Amino acid sequence: MVLASLIAWRYLHKNIALKQIHIIHCNHNIRTQSKQEEKFIKTFFSACSVHVPPPRRKSANTDEKFLRERRYACFQKVLNQENINLLFLGHHLEDRIETTLLNSMR
Repeated sequence: MVLASLIAWRYLHKNIALKQIHIIHCNHNIRTQSKQEEKFIKTFFSACSVHVPPPRRKSANTDEKFLRERRYACFQKVLNQENINLLFLGHHLEDRIETTLLNSMR
């Protein structure tokens, strides 16, 4: 949210149309608040181009590697469709802590 908001603010400051910002949200449908977050993102960034692939089925694979590959495939599809050549990835604090913990365990 912070990264996307800062980019949107910069576009507004430079008088560039927000529709040129493409927000990609992958709903893995794992946490109970996933649908609520998806709706919030669609509303909050409604002036931008928001891409939300269909949510993952709850019964589908929840393996970290599988979900990461699914996310990257979603990103690649939108980048190709919209002819985008620059991608910013935003993470939240828990992602960073989890990554650090996993890397230290290896």
